[in-house]
Amino acid sequence: MQDSRGFMWFGTNDGLNRFDGKTFKIYRKQQGDTFSIGNNFIHCIKEDSQGRLLIGTKQGLYLYSKDFENFRHIILNKDLSKDATINSIMEDVEGNIWLASLGNGLYKLNPDLTVKRNYINNKQVNSLSSNYIWSISKDYYGDIWLGTVGKGLIHFDIKTEKFTNLIDDKVINITDPTIFSLFCDLDNNIWIGTSTSGLCRYNIRSKKVSYFMSNKVLNIKSIIEYSDHELIMGSDKGLVKFDRNKEVYDLINNQSTFDNLSDNSIFSIARDREGAFWIGTYFGGVNYLSPSIN
Repeated sequence: MQDSRGFMWFGTNDGLNRFDGKTFKIYRKQQGDTFSIGNNFIHCIKEDSQGRLLIGTKQGLYLYSKDFENFRHIILNKDLSKDATINSIMEDVEGNIWLASLGNGLYKLNPDLTVKRNYINNKQVNSLSSNYIWSISKDYYGDIWLGTVGKGLIHFDIKTEKFTNLIDDKVINITDPTIFSLFCDLDNNIWIGTSTSGLCRYNIRSKKVSYFMSNKVLNIKSIIEYSDHELIMGSDKGLVKFDRNKEVYDLINNQSTFDNLSDNSIFSIARDREGAFWIGTYFGGVNYLSPSIN
């Protein structure tokens, strides 16, 4: 992601990388240094409305100090050995920070980064049905949507604090148990990147579900906006561009004008202020795509 100062930040399994346009600076865990990042496996990066850089790792959440270039561990559990993997970070309109974790459910943090609530699977009616959350997004009503591992898509009503698991709704019929990515468009459609069912669109008002690319494009790990009417996605088949109006898709890396990706298995996509895309792959590092060139 690109922060407010223009730096590009990349999370790897061997540290946090900052790119200034010319050189990389790598932040790693340093034994005995309590101000270094506590885990080198970086899962997500988020700059909030206060300009704070939050780093989700395989074990815990960290706050980066831009002034001192060091890190502070944000305490989520009194027992530090139970620090969960933070997969995704989101901020709501009130400045609260929401954390999707792998194993510890959903965290809601106050604006001062203290824990307000930890929602977990406690087997009660309307509680969270899975503690393993891969992705998080909010719609234009302010409600929260969760993509889980094993329990599909979950809706969280921000007012009633009730969870609804859509995998149990036979009418809506969103049946894929593993959802990697979520994106809410301006029409309040939730676009869902699944493991085995391709791309799914869920219209919140009509509760209508449409499937695209079923059994053709698997493991859609990232969805962002490409243009006013197009989405761009990262999958096991490389970059996919989807036209929302025509409801057709193209594999961008198969186009003759596109220089091949270093690896077709894509984990993340970020867009900078110039409109270029930075593509994180599993084994080929970071790729750069400029729409004005390609």
